[in-house]
Amino acid sequence: MHQQPVSDDLIRSFLQGRHVHCPVCHYEVRDLQDRRCPECGKELTLHLSPVERHLRLLITACTGLAMGFGFFAFVLLITIVQTIDKGQWPGPGYTFWVILIPSTLILGAALAVMCLRSSMFARAARRRQIAITIASWILSLILVTTLTVVIIRIT
Repeated sequence: MHQQPVSDDLIRSFLQGRHVHCPVCHYEVRDLQDRRCPECGKELTLHLSPVERHLRLLITACTGLAMGFGFFAFVLLITIVQTIDKGQWPGPGYTFWVILIPSTLILGAALAVMCLRSSMFARAARRRQIAITIASWILSLILVTTLTVVIIRIT
């Protein structure tokens, strides 16, 4: 399928007042009057792309955070119930609580921010979306691994 070239007026109209970045060098091309990026010199054009492309990374990032948060919330709930049931407060030990409570709050807050700022995520450059997605999973894995090591040392 051959695409018709987009007029310069249409590109200028689209870029007028919008925070848009060059897909090659990520230079902001807002209010650009030429169809070439002033930073890298690549010719810019408009095209339609499916929304799902942006949603895939958002869902992947949220899944990493949600899995970590779910793990910590479950462990927190079970620990509180067992601690109250046995009548031993603070339960498993100080280090355990120092990791468990802040980690639960950090992952919960990160997940809430991702959900509330999903439109910002969708507008971010592809590289930034990938970096945020990877960071979400790494954060969850590091915190889960840390708590797991503490649990193994306690038991």
